[in-house]
Amino acid sequence: MSQLGQMNEEWRLCCLALYCVGPVVALLAVLRRGLKPLGKLNRVKDWRGYIPSLLLPVEWLLPPALIFLGFGGIPADLFSLRLVGFAVGLSGAVLLVWSFVVLGRFFVHDAAILQDHALITSGPYRFIRHPVYTGYLALLLGSGVASLNLWVLLLWPLSLLGIVVQAGSEEQLLGTRFGQDYERYVGQTGQLVPRFWR
Repeated sequence: MSQLGQMNEEWRLCCLALYCVGPVVALLAVLRRGLKPLGKLNRVKDWRGYIPSLLLPVEWLLPPALIFLGFGGIPADLFSLRLVGFAVGLSGAVLLVWSFVVLGRFFVHDAAILQDHALITSGPYRFIRHPVYTGYLALLLGSGVASLNLWVLLLWPLSLLGIVVQAGSEEQLLGTRFGQDYERYVGQTGQLVPRFWR
């Protein structure tokens, strides 16, 4: 194997390891909850309610499969670009785990409000209303750049679109449940990126 081929293989393995953070977090959420019903109070009932069921398999299974199989990989060195991509992906993974820990048992995979739902405004939620989604998008983008995988990068806009729809559904439910408290929170935070202006 050439030196470039060896480096591409190492980056590919690093990206796979990094990408595993997302499915592990999703699995931990299911294990934490067990087989108990969620006891949902309110859930999105129109077509938007199907977004997680459609996107989760695509978002969590397709990118690592593409990276693992090398489909869409660009055989190039570009060490600096790969390093920046890996840093973005690693930051996304850290944000995803941090958000999962802070959100606790309110971490669910669809737009739903639990009966005893609390408005979480600490940790990364002080700055971003949907840090799980931001972390995932950074993880996907960073993995695509670090592995120089064109197909993974082309999945990013699709994921962004699904996430914007999902976030809008969640915000509608949270606004209904928490009223003015949620309106104030929206005014102080960004949806997917921090709002540094007030």
